[in-house]
Amino acid sequence: MKTPICYFDIKSGVLCPRCQEKMRRGEVTELDFEILKILVRLEESGKFPELKNITYHRAYREDNIVVILISGAENAMRPPWTRIARILSGEIGLKVRLVEKTNNLRLLVEQIIAPCRLLGINVLWLPDGSEENTVRIPRSDRRRLPASPEVIQKLIRDIAGISARLIME
Repeated sequence: MKTPICYFDIKSGVLCPRCQEKMRRGEVTELDFEILKILVRLEESGKFPELKNITYHRAYREDNIVVILISGAENAMRPPWTRIARILSGEIGLKVRLVEKTNNLRLLVEQIIAPCRLLGINVLWLPDGSEENTVRIPRSDRRRLPASPEVIQKLIRDIAGISARLIME
């Protein structure tokens, strides 16, 4: 597994000067460090060989949900990844969602709002020249959202760097 923190630092629990500087600049957070400790332990246990091929990017926490951005997992919704997410949830006490890093906004949003269906994403051009994306989901899927619509909107804004609004149709 490729990590933003030195492997030795994760195992020892003490950060080297380079990794301390990353944490000071905000590239890595305490949450990242905590999650990486668990992932390294799972990788070394040998139960999850899938972890060897991934790259860990960042964890985003909003309210009671944590979205972990990874790459190299062919499909982050497959059973081994859901088991890993369940283990992480149990250890940190928050809902965890593993999301494959992608530049495709639609794929990113689908992974965040799963098991809800995504009807579409529209771009609203505002008079001041800015834009806002509307994420449309069926009204019947509202109760299946992993978190409140406001939390989902904040997660999309933090991860994708765009303004998004959830609309139930």
